[in-house]
Amino acid sequence: MPVFLCLNELSCTSNAHEREINQAMAAFVELLRQCRRWRKDVSLISASPLATLDLAPGYPISQWMGSPRNRDRWRFLRLMQNKAPFSSVLSGTEGEVEYRLGESRTDGIGTAHLIDGLAVSLPLEERWNREWILPRRSALEETEDGLLRLRVEEVAVRHASAIEHLTVHEKWAKATGLADIRTGQALWDSRADFFPRLRFLGRVEEDLRTLHHYWLAPVKGLLLGLDASLNAWNTREFPEPDWHTRVTPESETRRRLCGFTDLDGTTRVFDLHARMTPNDGRLHFRLCREDGTAVIAYIGRKIQN
Repeated sequence: MPVFLCLNELSCTSNAHEREINQAMAAFVELLRQCRRWRKDVSLISASPLATLDLAPGYPISQWMGSPRNRDRWRFLRLMQNKAPFSSVLSGTEGEVEYRLGESRTDGIGTAHLIDGLAVSLPLEERWNREWILPRRSALEETEDGLLRLRVEEVAVRHASAIEHLTVHEKWAKATGLADIRTGQALWDSRADFFPRLRFLGRVEEDLRTLHHYWLAPVKGLLLGLDASLNAWNTREFPEPDWHTRVTPESETRRRLCGFTDLDGTTRVFDLHARMTPNDGRLHFRLCREDGTAVIAYIGRKIQN
């Protein structure tokens, strides 16, 4: 399941000046880029096509994207736009559910709540400077006697308008959909979406395809932890990441068992490993300090002589 970012259309209603809007859009695109670093399958949903959007009253996005300095940003926004965008999940629930902030209807934030996504806003007003938004949700529900009644309640919706807001949502974003992976083959097929900091030798596909069922959950957890450790790794200051799980090298006498043909055809030693239980499970990898990634070489039982 991909991660959906839902544009809060109310953040495009301020009376900001052009210079402020340009600064806000630069920050907004950087926010989306950070989400993209977490997951390759992140999509941006907007209530109307991006090309028709007004960033503020009287300031259409066409005016913003016409500037040469914004062309790369515009291309990135188009990349993030969902390939089959739905104008709003709420469009199919007219009269049954509605979300409001104050007196204003908010379809973008409502959509984020309904599909368990993340609402994103242009940082043009102080009210968007928060990690959670609390709209009022009105919905029709059926009572036990078959009658309909209107239920109104405040709900919490994930939200970000600045990169620092993403910290509290990172774990959720990286794990979204991972629980639905039921087989090792499905995990292999989805590896680039869930673990962008990890690369895998081709031989690992067979390791995952034949993985014992009781190791699937531990392996998902290990890979997620390794990816998170690498994402936070300052390669200029530290020789290794601050590991989220126990990672150790093999002893000198066992290093000779850890040679694998790397992605470039060179045989290298992959002696760093993490453990999974039950039994003596091992996940072997090597660090690539030059780009802050790791290459996974082996997943299975402890390598024997």
